[in-house]
Amino acid sequence: MTVAYKNRVIAYYDIFKKQLTERGGKLNVVMTFRFGNEDDPTPLDPEIVKGMFKDYTAFTGIEFVAGEKKHGEDTYFEDIV
Repeated sequence: MTVAYKNRVIAYYDIFKKQLTERGGKLNVVMTFRFGNEDDPTPLDPEIVKGMFKDYTAFTGIEFVAGEKKHGEDTYFEDIV
């Protein structure tokens, strides 16, 4: 599914996660968007990225670390593409 804004991506992700949890399923979706930079007028909460990476690790076994150059956002994007 493709949506236009980060907040929509996060909202849909949270809905999928909640529904799967309620049904005893395991999360098997990922989200991707531009993480932004220091000039972004609406910076992304780092906790969202940490949670997203934690969920990804749970179903793939591949671990990423928010804010880290070698195993961070760029590497995550490369892995899901």
